[in-house]
Amino acid sequence: MLQTTEHEPNYEGLDNRLALTKNVVMVQYLLSESVLHLYNSPWLLDIWQPHHIKFPKDGETMLQRPSPNSSTEWFNNLDVLNEYLTTHGCESNESYEANRVKVAVIDSGLLEERQGDVNITYRNFVGKRNHAYADNPQHGTNSVDLIRKVYGRADLYVAKVFQGDKADGNTSNYMAEAIKWAISKKVDIISISAGFKEEGHDELEAQIKMATAGGLEPEILVFAAASNWQNISGVAYPASMTDRWNPNPRQNAANFAILGEDVVLDSGAKLVGGTSVSTALAAGLAAKLLDFSRQPDVQSWMSKLSREKMKTKAGMSAILKEMSRNNVSEGYECVAPWEILPARTISGSATRGKVREAMCTIMEKAMKKA
Repeated sequence: MLQTTEHEPNYEGLDNRLALTKNVVMVQYLLSESVLHLYNSPWLLDIWQPHHIKFPKDGETMLQRPSPNSSTEWFNNLDVLNEYLTTHGCESNESYEANRVKVAVIDSGLLEERQGDVNITYRNFVGKRNHAYADNPQHGTNSVDLIRKVYGRADLYVAKVFQGDKADGNTSNYMAEAIKWAISKKVDIISISAGFKEEGHDELEAQIKMATAGGLEPEILVFAAASNWQNISGVAYPASMTDRWNPNPRQNAANFAILGEDVVLDSGAKLVGGTSVSTALAAGLAAKLLDFSRQPDVQSWMSKLSREKMKTKAGMSAILKEMSRNNVSEGYECVAPWEILPARTISGSATRGKVREAMCTIMEKAMKKA
């Protein structure tokens, strides 16, 4: 039973920034804009805008704010890819339909009228209400909608671990309990749009390690947001659990970037750009790729070993590298998911089946490099 003893508010609390440790995706918000990296350890993932990345003399990294058109184009291109990643009638079967990718969303909760939605399991870990903060689940609702914008079939496990945009003295424990719950539900991916300035969250650290360790249980891909401070030196916990990282591009390491600005939900609502957006989109993209690997015809084109490896940090990193191979700017590999489409797709000379088979070949080769 979760203890909910009241504590004084902790204004050091949560924000829209990502951070994590080994095998965990970390999102960093740099100055007024964003950029993404994916290092060998930890896994760092953030927003991208492929134009005009520059490095001021002080070493900080700035990105020009993307225009709405660039965001629209990104999703239009993603729609082309999704046409091939999504099954058509005869490509499905009962086993596939019952085997949805499970994504846990650990955030501010979900609007009450949405908590009973199909394929959503909801749990409130906050317990006794803390009246110091307004109960505002919109942030968590937006995260859910972003994931579904990319992958509509997601089986979602939504955990409420804070009210509004601030943490209290219990929030770290709530998060730890939520991660433990997600592990028990055998989720494939965990998305956490939050981070702490301070360290010392032992139980949270233990649960993150449990989720990402693999071993007897499958490895879970964890995406978590770092703090939205306008300062590259303030990396949120749990990013500081082990390895420190340098936000500038590094040799012999993957430095990825993914969209996170000027994103509009299917409802028409325009979101404020930030790492919480990129975190959810990255989680949704990873879920979409895992879903593809479970489709009946794909299982005949990809080995079981490769399909299993896609569930790991190493495997997903290899696919992201394929998706960014033609979009490198100033040392950053900008993730353009449609890059895994074979060239014949654009010319229209290949059948749907041949395109899907060719995508499997590309992913199979990527897994051999992982």
